[in-house]
Amino acid sequence: MAEVGKNIKKIRKEKNLTQDDLAERLYCTRQTISNYENGKSEPNIALLVEIAKVLEVEKEGEQKRAEN
Repeated sequence: MAEVGKNIKKIRKEKNLTQDDLAERLYCTRQTISNYENGKSEPNIALLVEIAKVLEVEKEGEQKRAEN
């Protein structure tokens, strides 16, 4: 699951967002985002969906449906 944190960090930086920016949009703390990115804790599925929305990332299944 540490890969999830690395991906969150990579995409957050690509979107020019700080940890504070992302935390504000997700209604959590900067420390929570830091913990995810550093593999100290893991977001639950519901929060992963919200992170994907905020970072404008499509889930794999949605992308395949859009292509058909």
